[in-house]
Amino acid sequence: MVTPNCLCGDVQLIRECAGKPLTPEALIAVENLLSFLDVVLDVRLIDGKPNWVYLLPRDYYMDVQWDGNIGFCFPMDFDFGVPEAQSAHFAADVASGFLEELCGAIDPTRAAEIRSACGLLLE
Repeated sequence: MVTPNCLCGDVQLIRECAGKPLTPEALIAVENLLSFLDVVLDVRLIDGKPNWVYLLPRDYYMDVQWDGNIGFCFPMDFDFGVPEAQSAHFAADVASGFLEELCGAIDPTRAAEIRSACGLLLE
């Protein structure tokens, strides 16, 4: 699991680069954050029952990927042919409060993990 605040620098870099062409470092930061969300939002046992988040704010969602793992997915109407465009879209969403909206829409345990790892203030 990710240690607290380890993604703070990545989130800051993503926010600074939003709306501009993403640098190679910013693309890595986006991938780091997406990989973290794949783990945090995956299926968990809550009270002995499988629990997972499916629908997320801004039409993002979790679903089974081509490799059989559950992963973070972009909105259905998004152009999947250009990975850099996906990263830029996600960066703009992160810069405009997506992570905060996500934390408000999911269970408190997962929200706390995201807030801690990303350096978000508790609302």
